[in-house]
Amino acid sequence: MLTQLNNNTEEAGTVNFAQWPLDLLVDYVLKVHHRNFHQHHEALLRLVEKVEHAHGNRHPVLHEVRNAVAASFEELESHFAKEEQVLFPHLYEMYQAHEEARPTAAFHCGSIAFPIRQMMMEHDVAGETWQHIADITENFTTPTDGCSSYRLMNRELYRFFADLKEHVAIENNLIFPGFLKMEQE
Repeated sequence: MLTQLNNNTEEAGTVNFAQWPLDLLVDYVLKVHHRNFHQHHEALLRLVEKVEHAHGNRHPVLHEVRNAVAASFEELESHFAKEEQVLFPHLYEMYQAHEEARPTAAFHCGSIAFPIRQMMMEHDVAGETWQHIADITENFTTPTDGCSSYRLMNRELYRFFADLKEHVAIENNLIFPGFLKMEQE
């Protein structure tokens, strides 16, 4: 889903990620996308809950927004843990072995194709969830009676979704195909 939403990894800015080495792309995803998530998702969820508490009676869609954001954040925590603790360390090892023209240690399940397929399916779920959040909030539009916290929430939800799209586009379109090709060589 997110691959369809953002096939062009340059769309978010002038950075041409396709020119970066694979290990640097993994670094970028970890240090920018994963780190931002780990540092800010709890505060964003608290803000969503605050806005839901203040405006949920007049805007019942906020209950659905809170539930979707909370569920997505829980799924993303698990997703990031798998990438950080299992997949990415092996990708770094593959890259280093490739650079040194030596064989790579076998991945614990044989090929990286299965975990990559799993990560991409999880990307699709996250993309569908966040597109749903965008749809039910009318693309993160604050109602006329919304307070400054409501506006801030929508701005941060929009920013999170844009960040997620870039993250997924880099992984799905560059990192994963690059390492699958490297594994086949």
